[in-house]
Amino acid sequence: MNINTVARIAYSLAPKERNKQAVFDVAVKLSEGELVTEDNLAVLYAQNIDHKPPVPRTPEKWVASAVCGKDDIREYLQYVYSDGTRIIGTDGHRMHIWKTDKYPKGFYHPKTMDKSTVPDDYRYPDVDRVIPKTFREDYVSSATIEVEQLSISSEGHPIIIYKVGPAAVNAQYLDAALAGFKGETTLIHYVDANSAIKIDADDKLAVVMPVRQ
Repeated sequence: MNINTVARIAYSLAPKERNKQAVFDVAVKLSEGELVTEDNLAVLYAQNIDHKPPVPRTPEKWVASAVCGKDDIREYLQYVYSDGTRIIGTDGHRMHIWKTDKYPKGFYHPKTMDKSTVPDDYRYPDVDRVIPKTFREDYVSSATIEVEQLSISSEGHPIIIYKVGPAAVNAQYLDAALAGFKGETTLIHYVDANSAIKIDADDKLAVVMPVRQ
């Protein structure tokens, strides 16, 4: 029994395969004496991990998918921000950037992309300082990444991770980032185990911070 295989299967399950009925069906099988399998364990484990993120319909929705939730105390990160040449969304763990001059400088509502009036003391962070500087050879192909192991977050909520070179990253964050690149095989750049990974292609850039293990 390989726990990484269980994690890989669990994360790839479709919604209809990870609902309450699926759990009930597994419980019935086990109660009837069926041997425990990796597939059965995956259905059970899938109840405690996040679903794979959907592919966004527009670049704006892709950027907005990285902003903070409304319960985050950093209210300025609950918006998409434009500096006049690009729009940016971040929650401090990952960042999506689309290079466009379509939006004048300011804060925008993540769902509607209407310009928002915010307090004068809102200051968006200097995002350029967290974009890693990498060497040309320090990359892996997005087509080669796989679920490598299980990890437990500081809140006790289990997450799935990918290994990108020496770095471990939240699989949901990386899949959400890759979804903005039209499903094409892209290069994921890395520096070391403690640095963020970067995807940079055409007019988009994504950064995902590593998971501490």
